[in-house]
Amino acid sequence: MKGKIFMSRKIRGAGFLLSFCLVIVSRSSIAGPVRLKCGVAEKNQRWQSVSAAWASDGQVLKAAPGHYSEESAPAEFHLTKGGKYYAAVRYWEEKDKRSNFAVLVRNGALETVHFEKVDWNKYLPAARSYEAAEYPQTSGPAWHSFSFIAEFPGDYRISVLPLIYKGAASWRQIDCILLSAEPIDDLTKFDLSSLNRLPPAEKARKDFALPGPSPFIGNVTPPFPLGIINCGSTFSDPASQIYLGFAHDHAANYYLKGTVGETSGIKAMLSPFSDYQPDLQKKYPKPQGRFVNANGEVGNSFSLHFSEFWDEVNRRAIAKIRQHLEEGNIGQVCISGEWGGFYDYSELSIAKFRLFLEERYQDCARLNAIWNTSYRSWQEVQPPKTVGENPAAYYDFQEFSGKTFAKLLAVRAELVRQAAPNVKVTSQLSNLNIFGADFKRRLPMDYEEIFNIVFKPGDLFGWDGYCADDYMGAEVDFLDSMSGGIPIVNQETNVHTEDPFIMSRTFWTMAGKGVKGIYLFMFQEGVFHDSYPKWALLNGDFSHKDKLGSAADIVQEIHRMEPFFTAARRAYAVRPVYVYYSRLDSLYHGPLLSSWSESANSPYRVYELLRGAGYAVRYITAEQICAGTLEEAGALVLSQSERIPAEASRKISEWIQSGGIAIADMLPGIKDRTDRTDLSLMRLFGVEPAAKEAPAKSVLALQESSQGYGEVTISAIENKDIPSSVFEIWQQFDSQHPMLRGIAPYTFSGLGRQKVNLIAGETVGMGFGGVPALVVNEPGQGKTLYLAGMLGSVYGGSCSRYEFDDAHAGSSPHRLIANFLSWAGLPPQAKVHLEEKRARKIRVENPLVDPKGNIMFALTSFNDGAVESFTVDAAWPQNLPKPKRFFAVVDHSRRLHPVDVQFTENNQIRFIIPGFRTYAALFGFQEFGPLLSMYADYDERGKLTQISSNGNIRFTVEVHNLSGQTLEKGELRLTLPEGWKGSRATIPVSKLRPWQSSRKYSVSITAPEHCALRRVRPVSMTFRNSQVQSTPCTTMLWFEKANSENAASAK
Repeated sequence: MKGKIFMSRKIRGAGFLLSFCLVIVSRSSIAGPVRLKCGVAEKNQRWQSVSAAWASDGQVLKAAPGHYSEESAPAEFHLTKGGKYYAAVRYWEEKDKRSNFAVLVRNGALETVHFEKVDWNKYLPAARSYEAAEYPQTSGPAWHSFSFIAEFPGDYRISVLPLIYKGAASWRQIDCILLSAEPIDDLTKFDLSSLNRLPPAEKARKDFALPGPSPFIGNVTPPFPLGIINCGSTFSDPASQIYLGFAHDHAANYYLKGTVGETSGIKAMLSPFSDYQPDLQKKYPKPQGRFVNANGEVGNSFSLHFSEFWDEVNRRAIAKIRQHLEEGNIGQVCISGEWGGFYDYSELSIAKFRLFLEERYQDCARLNAIWNTSYRSWQEVQPPKTVGENPAAYYDFQEFSGKTFAKLLAVRAELVRQAAPNVKVTSQLSNLNIFGADFKRRLPMDYEEIFNIVFKPGDLFGWDGYCADDYMGAEVDFLDSMSGGIPIVNQETNVHTEDPFIMSRTFWTMAGKGVKGIYLFMFQEGVFHDSYPKWALLNGDFSHKDKLGSAADIVQEIHRMEPFFTAARRAYAVRPVYVYYSRLDSLYHGPLLSSWSESANSPYRVYELLRGAGYAVRYITAEQICAGTLEEAGALVLSQSERIPAEASRKISEWIQSGGIAIADMLPGIKDRTDRTDLSLMRLFGVEPAAKEAPAKSVLALQESSQGYGEVTISAIENKDIPSSVFEIWQQFDSQHPMLRGIAPYTFSGLGRQKVNLIAGETVGMGFGGVPALVVNEPGQGKTLYLAGMLGSVYGGSCSRYEFDDAHAGSSPHRLIANFLSWAGLPPQAKVHLEEKRARKIRVENPLVDPKGNIMFALTSFNDGAVESFTVDAAWPQNLPKPKRFFAVVDHSRRLHPVDVQFTENNQIRFIIPGFRTYAALFGFQEFGPLLSMYADYDERGKLTQISSNGNIRFTVEVHNLSGQTLEKGELRLTLPEGWKGSRATIPVSKLRPWQSSRKYSVSITAPEHCALRRVRPVSMTFRNSQVQSTPCTTMLWFEKANSENAASAK
């Protein structure tokens, strides 16, 4: 029978029975359509089979109104042909209500083929929100028709599931579904009660399990957690996640027993510590135990000192952990979301604060001397409401409040370690608590304390970082600097753009810096959250966004090199530049552009200037300086660092005078932790503050200015806020200082103008009025550079938002940093030989080295467009043996390019990297094992290869024996998505001598005849013999409809 569709009489899916009937109508006439009756799901009690007089056979699948996600058990059927199919679902329509459900079609691999919303009242405001929602005018049976594409012959399944909604809702009642290979023009012509059954499906699948370990992911232990998050998803789709290379998730409930995801092998993260406990809120009514802010307002949240609440939260969390360990595949437990504690002024908190102070100061007299107060007893002590009220006291209150939060998390972490010793402790702290100016003022947490108090070896520190390029790079380098060796994982990340190139280079920035896990937020857009369409990596029709393809591509590169990425650590061949991280100064400076942005003195701009010059960057705190970490620095940057504790300031001064290199801006170190003035550190930079500007400047003087942009106008502006603190700096007319060679003449502008007096050194840059604005000094054996403004605001153009962009400005700031550090004697970690503006947008990361001596230099390009091949000079880690072979990888190809690396003087290497669009790497191998190279005949630089319906692509494959041992003969195995075909499934490979490469093999793959959705698809090869199996080598392809198929779909 041509085009017939078979369905089994009694279909089970994951041990469950379907509770509605599926009616099959073939292309050609059959004796009678079919109706199947099945039971309800064993685990899912939401859907029930109940009697209904209106149903085709007296029974319907029924579920109550409400917001939940459970699917019905699926009906499974077999299609003998791919193509377009037509379906109609019969359900009960209620007057003035909606039943709000969806029909989900999956293929035999459990990937989504189609998702159809039925009788749904939208949760979010509609495009025409001014129009009233429409509801049925009568009650009775109704039909909803739709079509879908089956890409290939095979097993398929259909289920129904609820949708989140707004408005009046009825019970969900589903009678049956019709399915046809031809349009169903008249749904009334079928006598549903007389339908017959068809024979069982040709390949009825009784259960489903993704192959584990998946050939698209491998089986490296421990794994590199690569996750895609199902927050807000309408349903679970683990097969699609596996095909994309993601074997980790946060949505633990999707992977419990009795779910589609149970046998997927996906490791989930559990977040059991919730402060949303309605019964406890009722038990302890407000204001009992509540947090109180500086204004005396009582919050809904409980004080962190109210143990009755938090002890019960912990008890419930541990019970939930134990339950999920029995029922699900849990890999991590999260102890904190995106918060950072409270500045809590409740009596509970103040009492604990007094104890904290008593332990620190021993008696009130000592506290009074530090705080400049006159308390007679500890019971009189009160925390200040603002930092300006009493800086020294507020610093203590910030430290106390931050440590209170850290200790709360430390208790949780220890409980998790005891309850689940084989599960990783992790967290999801916000990246805005690193450099987000408003968040750092509002929340007391301190990342250094979090690492020191909460995390131990064996844990995974996690943060949620939503940012791009150097913004991400600065965060990773900061966290690594604080971590003490604890691995860091980005538990939630995405970029605030649809640009796939920015996604690629940001993802690679994390991998290249040694991050030990990355989770993308999020998979589906769902139906109920306003911002999820922005964050989702799937479009509303479940096709893939371009940036998902970019991320999945890098995920597969990580899987190919997973043993390396899991074990490798940073190796500093050149001492990095350390940037001082001032927690005290963060209490004073608000955001410049938005509540989510950094301050005007941008730490990201400082980072960008240093990285663009080729220097590795780390961060350092006062505590680390006092512990001796400064001895590891090649140079120190004091940007927005006016407040430095006295001991740290003294050590910085000694370090500079004994040969240290330092760059400072504004008023470095003029206040200590007790708010006392100390100019000794600033004077090492050859300057001290000048008398404050006379208040003679006025609105009248500005109105009478004869000039627009220039010194006359500036002299009339009172320097009282960020906009009025504008400055320009250009070369000192008579300076012949050697650091100016190659950069003069120069000019740049910025914010935060300071008036200083020159007391030592030499002015190499002057500002309006000829005042010293850029000063070089040589105190003792050291070398310093001072900028009379905010280093994090400088650009090589006018002081306007438009020219505060390197695309519209010159290179003076970049040259200034590079020339000073070079003159001072600190070489860069890497030098890129390209035209200047393109070179400073290339990032060569500090190398990662694994215990076997394998090494990687990751490269990322922030340039618009591809760069051609170029030469790189890079520092080589001391005492690291020369690898046996070097290869380069570039962009989206899994091709391994042999590279000739020259070892030069001063522990340097020189190599030529092939041209690339967004990311590349140089790998050097000492001992790795078999590694595959695979590439398509046609690769467009920077883009994934595309294939259309029924298309064909040929791949070339090589096996490289990167080992000192002989690789015995074996075979290459091709793994493709279901419905795809390869010219051969296996390829025999002869024995390979140590460090030998095989000959090149060819294999062709053919896409299915039909394309349901535009999405990225994996083509994977592995090598195996009786002793060893390689990591998978997987290329991602864009699978799209052919032009002819697009035309047919439009009809």
